[in-house]
Amino acid sequence: MLQVSDAAIRPAAEAETGDAVPGQWFRVRAPLSRRLRIILMICSFLGPIAGWSLISYVPFIWHPDVLISDPGDVDYMMPGMRVDKATFAQEIKNAKVNNTSPPVGVRSNPVYLPAPGDVAKAFYTSFTTPPADQDGL
Repeated sequence: MLQVSDAAIRPAAEAETGDAVPGQWFRVRAPLSRRLRIILMICSFLGPIAGWSLISYVPFIWHPDVLISDPGDVDYMMPGMRVDKATFAQEIKNAKVNNTSPPVGVRSNPVYLPAPGDVAKAFYTSFTTPPADQDGL
């Protein structure tokens, strides 16, 4: 018959009393102290924003598009157009082979993932700009 000592039962009983055990963040169903709850609450808000900012502003992490600033001699490209990096590289290669001016652009986020600064600016503008039509139609 398996015997269980009181020492094996005691930690579970202490956890049920609601006393937080310092230094043990990852215990299952154990309550956290007020300080740790506040820290985790702040990190749960700032963590995704930090990740979003990292992806949006650090160019070597993820920028799949190129924002065209000068199309060069490429007929279908226009300033402000976004193309993927492979297409941009192919057009630069074609321009070098044909001895024409290559397109110029900068790496950018896709339209569906704007930078946090752009979102904040649009949010502010939406509250400070009056509607185009006062009647709402």
